[in-house]
Amino acid sequence: MKLRLLPRAQLDLLEIEAWLQRERPQSWERQLDTIIVGLDQLERHPLSAPLCRDERLALRGFRTLTLGRYLAFYKVQRATVYVYRLLHQKQSWKKLI
Repeated sequence: MKLRLLPRAQLDLLEIEAWLQRERPQSWERQLDTIIVGLDQLERHPLSAPLCRDERLALRGFRTLTLGRYLAFYKVQRATVYVYRLLHQKQSWKKLI
């Protein structure tokens, strides 16, 4: 299975990294590693995360993987995992996807 971070998810990851470096200088690398390792696992086990709890997103095929304090919103299509967004759990994510 191939993993593809869509442009918005790539920007999310850069924003998360910048925020962590600025606000959590002691632990930013560990927290970022949690996200990266989780995304790597999606390549091997793309269906391991459940469909989104939000019915509207679930009907569109979105799955949600918890990555520490962050959530990855993704779809599996053929042989590719498409990551659409990486958002903090406390964000109002329903409007952002």
